[in-house]
Amino acid sequence: DAPKTEDLTLPGWGSWGGKSIQPKKGKVLRKPAAGEGIEKSKRRDAKLGSVIINQTLPKSAQKYYSSNVPFPFYTPEQYEDTLQAPIGKEWNTAKSYSKAIKPRVMTKAGRIINPLVIPSKKKQ
Repeated sequence: DAPKTEDLTLPGWGSWGGKSIQPKKGKVLRKPAAGEGIEKSKRRDAKLGSVIINQTLPKSAQKYYSSNVPFPFYTPEQYEDTLQAPIGKEWNTAKSYSKAIKPRVMTKAGRIINPLVIPSKKKQ
């Protein structure tokens, strides 16, 4: 969020003991470039004292974000409202609860389920 100085020293280098040890001069720091990060006045936590809000999105979570909304919905707000609704027995009728948790495919015990087949080009 805010510009940060980075420590560019390698861990362990120059920290060994021995007779010829000399005291360290100081760590090598990289100063933040101009325009890097967000100005303090423009941050969401600017007026919140000791609160820090991380405004960056983690790159590892990007694959879970969708660029469009699933079929029956037209706006992201409609979709998010359905996700916020509870599914439990305590908040819904018995009929709507059983319909919500019913599996899409039902098979009897002991039946063999064939694996999915990828459609391929027609054989010539």
